[in-house]
Amino acid sequence: MQRPSTTMPTESREIEHRIVLGRVLQHLTQMEQSARAALQLVRDAVAKIDGDRTAQPPVAREMIIRVLREGENQGLTRAEIMSGIHRDYGVEMAPNTATTTLLRMQKAGLTRKSGLFWFLREEALET
Repeated sequence: MQRPSTTMPTESREIEHRIVLGRVLQHLTQMEQSARAALQLVRDAVAKIDGDRTAQPPVAREMIIRVLREGENQGLTRAEIMSGIHRDYGVEMAPNTATTTLLRMQKAGLTRKSGLFWFLREEALET
């Protein structure tokens, strides 16, 4: 006597696979729609804050210190520092401004550079 097969025929597996993938696709689509709605809310809030802002952002040196601290002193490139300033303050810092400020901070003993990466010195981390 022959035992019944415990494996599904190929066609049935394909259908089951398609059902699972269809459900995953539906769930991911719903997540994407929710994420888009949340993204728009945050963009609107940032635009409102930037539009209504009366306070000036901190000076370049203070913004750089804060971004480097946020990076947990793992070292950031100049481009990453500038990107962090834009993210946090909505300020487009010119590359020359970033370089000049970083070099002045290095001369004052606040930062150090290793290759392309900038770090805060211990004294600047404590303040």
